[in-house]
Amino acid sequence: MTSKELDFLKDTLSQEQQAIKKCQTYAEHSNDQTLKTLFTQAAQRHETHYKKILTQLNA
Repeated sequence: MTSKELDFLKDTLSQEQQAIKKCQTYAEHSNDQTLKTLFTQAAQRHETHYKKILTQLNA
């Protein structure tokens, strides 16, 4: 992998971390159960993406 590609993946990891935190925060502060569920699911999807990217970096 080129250094440019590695930098891109590192930036993507950072963006995924931010998305996870935001979704978790929104879920915690939501009074609507439907929204809480949607934000929790979105956080889980971002967590999955994060882990997949990390796995590729460690391969």
